[in-house]
Amino acid sequence: MDHRRDSMSEIRQDLTSGRQVIIAPRRWLRPGSRPFVARSERPRALPPFDPDCPFCPGNESLLPGIIAETRAGAGWDVRIVPNKFPALQPDARAVADLSDGLPVLGGYGFHEVIVESARHNADLAAMSDAEIHAVVSAYRSRSEYLLRQSDIASVILFRNHGLRSGASLPHPHAQIIALPLVPPVLRELADCGSRYYRDHGRCATCDAIASERAATLRMIEESSGFLAFVPFAAATPGEIRIVPKRHRASPPVGRI
Repeated sequence: MDHRRDSMSEIRQDLTSGRQVIIAPRRWLRPGSRPFVARSERPRALPPFDPDCPFCPGNESLLPGIIAETRAGAGWDVRIVPNKFPALQPDARAVADLSDGLPVLGGYGFHEVIVESARHNADLAAMSDAEIHAVVSAYRSRSEYLLRQSDIASVILFRNHGLRSGASLPHPHAQIIALPLVPPVLRELADCGSRYYRDHGRCATCDAIASERAATLRMIEESSGFLAFVPFAAATPGEIRIVPKRHRASPPVGRI
């Protein structure tokens, strides 16, 4: 075995289940990423600026770089930066290989951070409509850009909120990962939608929207462009599904 690979990210496949997982040794170096050490999480008031936070304005020397940002007056309101401890790297080989005779794909891809506000103590749930629009616009534009890159098959955007969810920094941010493959859960959704259309001649999401609007029991909110509801077969407590009312994959920004 080549021990030089110990610090490289890989996408490994389990022979018995076919499941693919990202093995990223450098993620262990993240701040507060010792999963076997008990940590308390007491609510505390955050300042608008933290001199030790790499996402706060003025601390750019703590960042690995700046990819893009949305300007707001003399400063910025949303900033996109490389993840300092990425799970995938754009300079990795995107070809299949064998590790100890087992299937593995080079850890090719992109892993970036979308800093959602210049304020250290900002909260996405309490932002103004204009601030949230800037954040969601950054989500979308970056997703579209990454999907256009060579050998990228899917893009996943996620947020961790609080220590117990895996967030290593309290400054509001999201992460975006571009993968050279389609994860099983996304492939299953696509396959299920195709089967439903083949069997019924209709879109499964459109039928779900019609059912939820008729029942009203699980409805949360409806706007001109979107519907938010608790799925009939919710898999976790608090699960909310937000879907476009118009039958298209990518509703335009501004219809939220």
